[in-house]
Amino acid sequence: DLSPTLHTFTLSALARSPILLAEAAQKYTCQSVVKATWTPGTAGGNAHSPSYSQNPQFGLVITHNTSVSILLQTSDNTLNVHVKLVHGRGRRVHAVTSRDIVVDSGDYHRGCAHAELGELDAGTYTIICSTFESGQLGNVALRVDSMVQTQLRLLPKEGAGLLRDKLNDALFRPGVNKVAAPLAPRRLCRVTVTASHLDGPTSPAARRLSSSTSHSGRSVRGARSLLRATIEIGHGPRRRILIASSNGEYSDSANGVRTEAVDLNPAMLQAADIWLVLERLGGGGEEWCQVEMFCDGPGAVSVGVWRGWDD
Repeated sequence: DLSPTLHTFTLSALARSPILLAEAAQKYTCQSVVKATWTPGTAGGNAHSPSYSQNPQFGLVITHNTSVSILLQTSDNTLNVHVKLVHGRGRRVHAVTSRDIVVDSGDYHRGCAHAELGELDAGTYTIICSTFESGQLGNVALRVDSMVQTQLRLLPKEGAGLLRDKLNDALFRPGVNKVAAPLAPRRLCRVTVTASHLDGPTSPAARRLSSSTSHSGRSVRGARSLLRATIEIGHGPRRRILIASSNGEYSDSANGVRTEAVDLNPAMLQAADIWLVLERLGGGGEEWCQVEMFCDGPGAVSVGVWRGWDD
């Protein structure tokens, strides 16, 4: 309850034999500190939030094996916060599975969160700092202590330097597990694609169900299928996959799926058509997905209508 000013104090120790009282030695010899902010565009909430990947993320370079301590602090002591170290190669991560996590701070704690590891292998990692609820704003002070010098930096925001284009929603009709839309690059460009389930009151299915069963108390959302997004050249057995989300695996991430960046150019169309393909696994009924494309220039790629697809 002291005011935030300088205060003097006296510390006394009483014993029956001689003792030595001194300031405790630092456990770690090296320290790196980087500050950031949770803003309306970066306050993504906890790992179950669809916007989790928007949280402030940091790249951490470890040159030699070392013990490490990670401390997240915020000036707002009412915020419940969390810090997570993951295998992210120093890049922004968009979906986190249990096998990706190196260490985290456990439950959310008010004002600060701490994670410590006895030995961390040399490498490049990603740190994610989050509040429990999305939309909670505040300051971030991230401190990494270790026995060797580390490099800690704030990563650019999601989609930084790229133009965002919201595509038409993709519809999986009952019994259809793959849909595709043609892509036509107009010039050399670099694109990334994201896709996620569209449910709740915004989906067309939800609006229809709401109007017909407004007093039934039925829930719109059920078990969602796993998703995978790919960009492919050609169709059928000779098709070539240029890029796939989640290393080609189907994902049930609450944040949806995302491809890494891939280069497209008009010359590719001479070999075969280019397709954006969205697949699901485990679904049978009608499902809607929202799809976005991030591109490094305006109007660089035209996208056709979604259609049912088979191999």
